[in-house]
Amino acid sequence: MICTFLATILAAPPAVELVLSIKDPIFTAEKGPVFSATLKNNGPKPIQILDIQDGSAHHWSNPHIGMAWMPVNREPMPTATPKCTIGRCGNVNPILPEMFHEIAPGKSTPLSLGWLFYEPPQPGRYRVAFYYEVVAGGTPKGVGASDEAKILQKYSALTPMKLRSNVIFVTVK
Repeated sequence: MICTFLATILAAPPAVELVLSIKDPIFTAEKGPVFSATLKNNGPKPIQILDIQDGSAHHWSNPHIGMAWMPVNREPMPTATPKCTIGRCGNVNPILPEMFHEIAPGKSTPLSLGWLFYEPPQPGRYRVAFYYEVVAGGTPKGVGASDEAKILQKYSALTPMKLRSNVIFVTVK
C-alpha cells in the first residue's frame, strides 16, 4: 500500500512544467540551434511569472535562466540553474509592468529565449536542458521605470519555482 501511494505521488505531473524543443537537433556551431521553451501550469491555481529579460542569464533578476550542455554518456545534468559566464556590461534594461503575466491552471505560455546566452560547444553529441528559476524576495536589477512601486509589488508576487526542462539530444557538426 505504501509503495502504491509513493508511485502515485511520483507519477503526478509537476505543478509547473517546462518544455524545451528544438527546430533542428543537428547544426553547426557557427549557425547555432533554434530552441523554444514553454511553461505549462498543471496546478490548481494561477501562477505569476515575469518575462525572461536582460540580466536573467546572469542571475541578476528573476527569472534566473540557464542552459546545460552535457556530453552524451557523461555526468548527470546539473541540479543548480547554470549561470552565464560570458562577460558583459553591467547595464540592465528596466522591468516594465507589461512583462508580468499570469498563467491560469491548465494553460501554457511560450517563453522568449532572446536573452539566452551560451558559448557554442565543440562538435559532438550533447544532452541539453533549459532551466527557469524564480527566487523569492530580493530587489531586481533593472528597476527604475516611472512606476517602480507597482513593479516591485508585482515582483514580490512572482510564484517561486525551480524548473529543469526535458532533456534534448543534439549533434553539433
